[in-house]
This record gives sequence, structure tokens and C-alpha cells, in this order.
Amino acid sequence: MGEFRRQGIETRHIAVKAGAPSGVALIMVDAHGENLIAVAPGANGLLAPADLEAAEEAFRAATMVILQLEIPMETVQWAANRAWGHGKSVLLNPAPMPPEGLPRDLLAAVDILTPNEGEARALAPDANSLADAAADILEQGPKALVVTQGRRGVTVFTPSETFTVPALAVQAVDTVGAGDCFSATLGVALTEGKPLRAAARFAVAAAGLSTTRAGAQAAMPGREEIEEMLAQSD
Repeated sequence: MGEFRRQGIETRHIAVKAGAPSGVALIMVDAHGENLIAVAPGANGLLAPADLEAAEEAFRAATMVILQLEIPMETVQWAANRAWGHGKSVLLNPAPMPPEGLPRDLLAAVDILTPNEGEARALAPDANSLADAAADILEQGPKALVVTQGRRGVTVFTPSETFTVPALAVQAVDTVGAGDCFSATLGVALTEGKPLRAAARFAVAAAGLSTTRAGAQAAMPGREEIEEMLAQSD
């Protein structure tokens, strides 16, 4: 946890699960930077709602709760409901997408959903287009659907508007962690008060930068890098 502390990340609520190894991801990257990932969840798969109850103060203090699906669904649902109960925004990156999709109760507690295009279509399998899929998903509760589309950037759907934020030109070598980077920096930008379009642009720049170097944690860009890239693209 030394790197977490160096980055100023709060570590008080990180739990140790006795007898369980840390989660491990085995990653294969092709010549274009695209990846295939096999995950052994380890301790992540044992994170239970009771573990989150011990962090109740963090839910009360938060502005936004950001979730993804590398922990049990019941724990994700508990966290989303608790955040909603405290009047906090919930951002969910629905990856890895379970074969059965997402519970309607979970979507009802989510403010911002950040799937990739395949995940968005999986959530509305009967839709004829991405726009139709977005309409179906928004009817289930999210206030905004932000669909990541790799080199094409992102398309944002809300009940009142649809817009695209193009990707910035980078030389991608490894896309591992880009979706996580996008969701995290989108959440940061929104909690700092940026409008959704500006927040999406900030996150697109961050995710693009993360693909220019190998690895996941080590590839995450800092704020100065992101702001410099945005300034260069203006």
C-alpha cells in the first residue's frame, strides 16, 4: 500500500481477508495495444456488505461513490443503495459484465453508467442501435450513460441530449486499465463541479494517456499531464 499512501489515497478501510490471496489478472496485449484479461478474484470475491458497514463514515463523507464489478454483486448493490440513501452520486463501470446483465434495482440506484459499447448493447440486447440501447438503459434509472468507444472517444446519452467527445490522438501501446482510468477521472471531474461534457473530455484525455504506457496502475496519468494534453489539443 506504499504507492497508495504516496498518492494520498486513504487506506484505512482496506480489508485483509485471511486465507485468501490478492486478486490477480492475467493480461495478454496484442500489437495494437488491445487486451484480453483473465481474472482470478481472490480476496476481491470475498468482499461482503458487512465489510462496507465498517466504512459507513466514508459513505457519509463522500460526494460520489464509484463502483465496478470485480467484487460480488450483492456488495455492489449494497454500496449503491447506501450511497443513494445518503444522497450521494453513484458512478458504475459495469465491468466485467455478468452474462445475466445487471439487476434493475442496481441500475435504479446509479446516476452515471460508463459501459463500453459491447457492454451497453449487452444491457439492451433487443435494441437495434446504440441510441435505442441507451434509451432503454436510461429508462431503468441512470441519469447519464457514457459509452466508451476506444479510438472513437465516447458518446454521452442523457434524457435531454446526446453528444460525442472524440478521442485525442495518441500512440497506444497497452489499453489495460483505460476504462478504469476513464471512470475514475470522470468521477473526479464531476465532483469538482465540471459540466458533463467538460468532465467527459477530461476523462477521455486521461484514458488516452493511460494507453501510451504499459501496465495498469503504473500507467495512470497525473493531473498535470492531463491538463497539458488538453491545452495542447485546444
